[in-house]
Amino acid sequence: MIGTFCHRGKTFKANLSRPLDISVPIRAGEKGVQAWYVPPVKMEPVRTEHFLGSVAEGGDVNFRNVSFNPHGHGTHTECVGHIAQEVHSINQVLRSFFSHAYVHSLTPEKIDGDRVITLNTLKKIDLDGAESLCLRTLPNAPEKLSMDYSDTNPAYMSLDAMQWVIDNGIKHLLLDVPSVDREKDGGELAA
Repeated sequence: MIGTFCHRGKTFKANLSRPLDISVPIRAGEKGVQAWYVPPVKMEPVRTEHFLGSVAEGGDVNFRNVSFNPHGHGTHTECVGHIAQEVHSINQVLRSFFSHAYVHSLTPEKIDGDRVITLNTLKKIDLDGAESLCLRTLPNAPEKLSMDYSDTNPAYMSLDAMQWVIDNGIKHLLLDVPSVDREKDGGELAA
């Protein structure tokens, strides 16, 4: 199925029967992604005196409780609620759920032992009017899907790179690393 989309005077086509999933899935146990020292995701069948939520164990259906942390277990969207004292949920902040997105693979620069997404790595991107920017860090090894990022100082954004994102009208930034900020930055949260 081919979908045709008109956006800001441009026409885009997409093969909707061949989507490309670039998310990091949430998986139970040690095989899933972890960051910020969170324990592994738990997915367990509901078990009560009157119900068993596991077909493998004799129940009628699979029905599981899931315990996970969106910030530490996979692809998620942040909003001001992540750092504000007041509670803000993403559905209160994000009003547009579809946008023209640009996906770009890049190799973070090595600076003083850190891997940094710098202005230099971004400024060659031609956004062509995109409102969302998806950055995939290289190398894109299979280990990314089961990595424990805690205490590894993963790649992060430099201040000038983040300013470039803002100056170019990006409304939704998507990364394949746990944060735009350095893992241990003394609470600065500068980016």
